Amino acid sequence: MNQRGSASTGIQSLDEILCGGVPQGSFVILAGHPGSGKTTLAATSSRQVCGRARKQYM
Repeated sequence: MNQRGSASTGIQSLDEILCGGVPQGSFVILAGHPGSGKTTLAATSSRQVCGRARKQYM
């Protein structure tokens, strides 16, 4: 968690869009056209979070 109470996604550009990361207690929906990279983005972020956290659920 950072000072704003947000968890970094591990992807700098996504953290910038989310103003520092995923806000604590929130739910983020990734939406887009088929083939736009939603699954890749979610998998990469999950890997980054799980690799450095004790307990965080996505």
